[in-house]
Amino acid sequence: MKRPVGISILAVVLLLLSFAGFGNAYIMLSEPSNGTPVLAVLAFVYGVTALIASVGLWMQRKWAYWTFLSWATAALATAITMQFSFVQAPWPKLLVFLLIVVGILWALARYVRKASLSAL
Repeated sequence: MKRPVGISILAVVLLLLSFAGFGNAYIMLSEPSNGTPVLAVLAFVYGVTALIASVGLWMQRKWAYWTFLSWATAALATAITMQFSFVQAPWPKLLVFLLIVVGILWALARYVRKASLSAL
């Protein structure tokens, strides 16, 4: 079955985001002033889940949906941890930001689930 264009784009974007996650983890561990060890671990988990989700989407595996959800969870956990660590945005702005991000991730998750089910 031919891979949908949207899934191909999402797989490439997740691959690039995985490199960003690994790079951030390296920078945070090599220079402690750039982030806490907790953020470094979250950045590494973000990179790993993005890489696995990217591979699953590219190869059209049925488990791609669950790995996408694990990446989305890592992304939200990282955003919330950053809020408490050093960003400290006002709560109304943070809530609006998180609602927008959750809405986008929800729409993408529905699309990935539909594509994963059709790949069976």
